[in-house]
Amino acid sequence: MKLRSVALVGVVCLAGLGLVGVGAHAAFTTSTTSGQTITAGTWPAPTKSITHRTITLTRTAPAAPMASITYPVDGTTYGSDWTGMLTGTASSAASTTIASTQVAIEDTTTSQWWSGTSFIASNQSFVPVTGTTTWMLTLAVANLTPGDSYSVVAEATDSLGNLGTSSTVSFTYNSTAQAPGGSHG
Repeated sequence: MKLRSVALVGVVCLAGLGLVGVGAHAAFTTSTTSGQTITAGTWPAPTKSITHRTITLTRTAPAAPMASITYPVDGTTYGSDWTGMLTGTASSAASTTIASTQVAIEDTTTSQWWSGTSFIASNQSFVPVTGTTTWMLTLAVANLTPGDSYSVVAEATDSLGNLGTSSTVSFTYNSTAQAPGGSHG
């Protein structure tokens, strides 16, 4: 009686994958050339080991989003030239989108963080901004103290929840400062 080779290949593959082991039962049916059906029974102990290959698939997560601050400019002293608006940008990998952007502003002179209405938070506090990839946050001059220094950091979150943080930008507010290029007397 001659069995089809497909049935034998199926048995070997199942044993090699660990789906059927020694002493296990498996029901395989196949037709013989004479039309009889044969069912497999208990597997005997193997006399040779079966080696199989493992294929490892890895997925690289998209790069973290990038956030940047375009205004204020790092290391600048502002006064009457203060625009009243913090601005910046955020971008993400091609396979994601920016879901949200927010900023944290600290009055580094008093060690107080912007709460969204004033510098009263004792811990870093991120507040939402208007926009995502191009963003802005109003910070009126009335909220700045002459002579104090400030730092700003932005965060962007992409559609997969990855977080990207900008470099910190520091500036000083001095009510008597001139517009850039002017003299300070």
